[in-house]
Amino acid sequence: MFGTLMLITVPAVLFRLLGALGVGRFATWRVSVLHGLAVMLVLTASAHFLPSAVGPQKVADITRGFANGGDPVVLAGDFNQLPKDVDMAPLYAHGGGTGVFQEADENDKDYFTGADCPQSGDRCRSGEATAEPGCSPKASEPGKIDYIFLSYYWFTTVRGDSAACTPGMSDHHLLRGAAAWEH
Repeated sequence: MFGTLMLITVPAVLFRLLGALGVGRFATWRVSVLHGLAVMLVLTASAHFLPSAVGPQKVADITRGFANGGDPVVLAGDFNQLPKDVDMAPLYAHGGGTGVFQEADENDKDYFTGADCPQSGDRCRSGEATAEPGCSPKASEPGKIDYIFLSYYWFTTVRGDSAACTPGMSDHHLLRGAAAWEH
């Protein structure tokens, strides 16, 4: 389901749960004194380091409790799904979604398409392509499949940009994101 990178910033207690799911053996993490948050970076050569039952819904279920409890959450990675796919709805806090997240590249009007993403809107479940046939052998057309999600309550002024493909480095474009700390 997921690709090769997941970055989560949450209270350290969440890592006990992720460890129970078997993620710990692929992870490097540290706890920050500021806000009592832990940061985990997961890298693996396998695109399937989580059990198949752990998809966007399960990730949303795990992270929603922390976000609703007042903890800032940043979730990033290769979800191998397009923004408007129904499976992504549990993550988004808008556009028909039921989640608690905004996505770094959701306000780039150059990629607003369709009746559900009018140019007059402020944000949309869209974004610049992070995979394309010339860079990603499995991609049949350009598409956004990599994300930087930020819990809506803690972050504002999100921005995202996809860099050009760098052959030999990755089969995806680098996705850069920024946000302002709200509270």
